[in-house]
Amino acid sequence: MGVLDGKTSVVTGGGVGMGEAVARRFAAEGAKVAILDTPPDAANAVAAAIKSSGGEAFVEACDVSRPGQVASAVEAVARRCGHIDALVNCAGMLDKADFLDIEPDNWTRVVGVELTGAFLVTQAVARDMAGHGGGAIVCIASICAHMAEARYASYNAAKAGVLLLVKSAAIDLAKHGIRVNSVSPGYVDSPGEDIATPELADYLRHRFARVPLRRLVRPEEVAAACLFLCSDEASAITGSDLLVDCGTLADSYVPETFPADLTGLEARADV
Repeated sequence: MGVLDGKTSVVTGGGVGMGEAVARRFAAEGAKVAILDTPPDAANAVAAAIKSSGGEAFVEACDVSRPGQVASAVEAVARRCGHIDALVNCAGMLDKADFLDIEPDNWTRVVGVELTGAFLVTQAVARDMAGHGGGAIVCIASICAHMAEARYASYNAAKAGVLLLVKSAAIDLAKHGIRVNSVSPGYVDSPGEDIATPELADYLRHRFARVPLRRLVRPEEVAAACLFLCSDEASAITGSDLLVDCGTLADSYVPETFPADLTGLEARADV
């Protein structure tokens, strides 16, 4: 018996990376999974894989930054499944640029997907949940919601906004029996992500000195955190953020950035 048997879950950005891991895990736990993504090709492949494994999944093409598409997609899911029990907002995008070089259109697009998209889908799904006894919502935030990473100002700002969106929604939606939380992943080993060399990939996966557990987070570990927050085991948890970062934010170690020839310090790979 799965944790989500008989329930309907919506996963945005479910065609790749963390979203794919969430869709697969939720389906494995008995949920009927609706994947909202665009373009839908990758999402269709994930849905097909879930169905070939005995699960239930389907795709609604949707750009989460567009209110009309969100309303239509969520309405279609509710019409097909009766009601929605869980939502995980995984859709996201990046724009890497020095602050002085950020293009306004790129800023708008990142914030539109990462923050406005999370709002639009959360609101649309919560309206359905409010009429059917409640549910659970998880938004994917980031360690970049807690600390800034250079050259990612739009992403940092949007993810920080997600944290307060979650708290605000949790307060207002509690009376409807809807819990809203976030998960803040650290550096994630996402399939298909462009890591410059095999040597760098090996280092990040096994000897990552900046991270206390010395490795990248696996997408499946993010999915497990989302499953917990959507399950009855988290029935008293709302308005909270769960860090899944291998200890990254716990480590404020500064000397690792000092030049070795000035300090005599060794890299911490042997710690």
